[in-house]
Amino acid sequence: DQPTWQREFLGRWVANDSKRVYKYRPSVNDYVPAADTRFGLPEAKHGYRTVIGVDFGTRDGTAIVVWAWDEYAKDLWEVYSEVRRRAIGERLTVGEIAQWYRDVELEFGPFDGWPADPAGLATMVMDTLADEHGVYLEPAEKKEKLDHIELFNNDLDAGLIHIRRASALSEELLAGRWDQAKADKGRREEDPKIPNDLTDAALYAFRWCNHRRAKVAPAVHSMFS
Repeated sequence: DQPTWQREFLGRWVANDSKRVYKYRPSVNDYVPAADTRFGLPEAKHGYRTVIGVDFGTRDGTAIVVWAWDEYAKDLWEVYSEVRRRAIGERLTVGEIAQWYRDVELEFGPFDGWPADPAGLATMVMDTLADEHGVYLEPAEKKEKLDHIELFNNDLDAGLIHIRRASALSEELLAGRWDQAKADKGRREEDPKIPNDLTDAALYAFRWCNHRRAKVAPAVHSMFS
């Protein structure tokens, strides 16, 4: 009777999509990482490019998401997502964030982009990361968020975005809802009671990715052609 299983895999108890922020469907967008390939992804002749997105949090923790794509394919793959906190309401120290970033970079870098949310005290955190720890992040582009959620949803619908099965990001994508009180007044805003640190980090990084500009793969010429 698990709701996600009933809805996504058996087609029962269908959710009202108009209330959901993201059109993520596990039956369409999920993948299981392979055990014997880089990042657990299909082989890419020229390797994968990666972008890391960071959302600094206090109450809900700091979130990191890493996307990967092959420059000859339009697919975008989530290869890492995690939220960390010291305790509820207690954010990570700058040193802890710096070490975490280096660990992720060692596994999934070098990165093509490093967007992070500069809101509030995060600007000071970003400056300290750069000055004292040599970790350089760029301010994330946050304008026209609704338009980019729509672009993200279009890629989900088209099956271009692939989410690791049962990842931390998948849980937030499923949970995200519009604020119903605002929706009744014709406004679209995310419900502030539902955590969105990972989906925000994912969206910041998504805006930096170039999977939609995939190149045409070079032709393979046979000696007999």
